[in-house]
Amino acid sequence: MNITSAIIYTNRLDIRDAVRQELKANGIQSSNIHNVRTLDEYKIAQNETGRSFQILDWEVNPEDILTILEECRKKYKMETDPIFLVTATLGNDIMAVAREFHITHVHAGELSRDIIQKEIRIMVGEIKKMEPIKQVFCRIEACYSQGKVDEAGTILEQIFRKTKDNPRVIADLAENYIQRDKWDEAYELLSQMETVAKTDARIKHLLAKCYLKQKLPTKAVDSLKDAQLINPRNVERLLELGHILLQDQPIEAKEKFNEILDFAPQSKRGKMGKGSAMLLSGEVNEALKMLKDAVNSRELASIFNTSAILSIKTKKFESGLALYETACQTVEKNHRVLAKLLYNMGIGYVKWSKKEKGLECFQKSLELDPSYADANYNINAINKSLKQQSSLQEEKSTLESLSHFEESKLSFNSDFEDDFD
Repeated sequence: MNITSAIIYTNRLDIRDAVRQELKANGIQSSNIHNVRTLDEYKIAQNETGRSFQILDWEVNPEDILTILEECRKKYKMETDPIFLVTATLGNDIMAVAREFHITHVHAGELSRDIIQKEIRIMVGEIKKMEPIKQVFCRIEACYSQGKVDEAGTILEQIFRKTKDNPRVIADLAENYIQRDKWDEAYELLSQMETVAKTDARIKHLLAKCYLKQKLPTKAVDSLKDAQLINPRNVERLLELGHILLQDQPIEAKEKFNEILDFAPQSKRGKMGKGSAMLLSGEVNEALKMLKDAVNSRELASIFNTSAILSIKTKKFESGLALYETACQTVEKNHRVLAKLLYNMGIGYVKWSKKEKGLECFQKSLELDPSYADANYNINAINKSLKQQSSLQEEKSTLESLSHFEESKLSFNSDFEDDFD
């Protein structure tokens, strides 16, 4: 076993002591075995150890365990850390988590020193057998970290040709295709293998991404809901589902963000998503109260901006512009963010055919940020359009025979700002 360190996350002394003894018997020095009781302690230990043997107690804090499992998968989701998960009961949700995060070994029920020692020995044997394939995944991880996405894809294709019914390989290869913008290849692979991996939440999640790319949001939502049924404790998936539903089903979107907060009550992304849903449902004061201590002014502006843009795109101009008014009041001391909000507000007014109000917003935006080139461009474009419109209207009034009048089209930057950094 080419692992020289371990992290034990539990508050139970009996588990910790038994695990330490067995790890030392397998060659891991006592100084390299880290006992942690909180997520912060875990992160410190992980930074010190690199690849390590993970012993995780689900009963301490499921929210922390899910965060740790994401950390174990590293940036590119190529899990390389062996994990021993201890849980009091083995429900379908925990089994789904174990499958999705490629957990090496799960023990449910009562534990004794003898059971711990026996199961760690079994796990060490499993790790030794799996070491060759783990080394391959380490190579793929290295390719990603060096920006060699094509090379990582070549390795995954070689593995796939040898194991065409392996759900993990299917998902990893499809995700590689998506990263390389090979959406057709990703969809073909996933759709062909969906029956093989019909209980794999990650494959259904990736299929949803393909459906979104194909502009099929209803199919994307259905696929994400299927994935959620398999593993209801995946924050990333619930966030993606919630944000799709924000487009036209804010109440259902709010329910999805609430599901995140049920098992991860401190999730900032969950609170931000719920805030957007509440704003779109008209619960402005309630959203502000919830978000007050959860986000900074820039993040708050981003939440309002997202909700306002969705309202305006669905022709709910009054609601969208009212959100901008409230957002401007909440961030009035941050001139840079306020300038961007006013710019977007101006675009909203123009889309509502209220050019003069839009012009006022662009002018205020430029006053706050004189370097704001897009605001300056739009001021000039609207002024030119208004002059042309006035001239044409005068001409129309003198030409009785002119039966059809078409306003000059505005050469106008109509992109909303979505970056508040």
